[in-house]
Amino acid sequence: MIVGLFFIAAGIWAFHDRGVFNEFQSLSTNEVSFLTDPVIWLFVLGGVVFMLGTLGCLGALRENICMLKCFSIIMGLILLLEIGGGCAIYFYRAQIQAQFQKSLTDVTITDYRENADFQDLIDALQSGLSCCGVNSYEDWDNNIYFNCSGPANNPEACGVPFSCCIPDQASGVANTQCGYGVRSPEQQMQLWLNCVLQMLGTF
Repeated sequence: MIVGLFFIAAGIWAFHDRGVFNEFQSLSTNEVSFLTDPVIWLFVLGGVVFMLGTLGCLGALRENICMLKCFSIIMGLILLLEIGGGCAIYFYRAQIQAQFQKSLTDVTITDYRENADFQDLIDALQSGLSCCGVNSYEDWDNNIYFNCSGPANNPEACGVPFSCCIPDQASGVANTQCGYGVRSPEQQMQLWLNCVLQMLGTF
């Protein structure tokens, strides 16, 4: 129950922090992104955990056989789903990895600048995993801001996000412009490479 309430509280905080409470009027025009928002799934997960915890606690306190049986059956079904999911992931890991890479390339790279929270997450992943792009740093050519055929006056054209750069240990200060134009032939690259190998190398 406490864990469920924690997830719900985290979802409320995330919604409030992003100002989503003021944007419910526009949900009808953006249903897909709303339903795939991870914050929504925080609410769903929190609600399910809270209801299961409540069912188990009330059943034990009142010694209600029916409630305890329902709790046991639901927990058993969840366990079977977890086992089945684990087996499916193991046997289809090659296909899952390929689809995972494609989805990351299609969504992560192209939508990098469309959402500030999403951008921070990608930067944190690239910096933390010491990698750049999904398959390679060339993936960033799929982003309109970093595309090599972008406007000539765009300093980010043919570049990568700063989180791709190998940090200068001597200065200890992040250079947010270090990725400008590094994919152009004239530039000497000093970038992290494949993110997927770092994330799924032991998969």
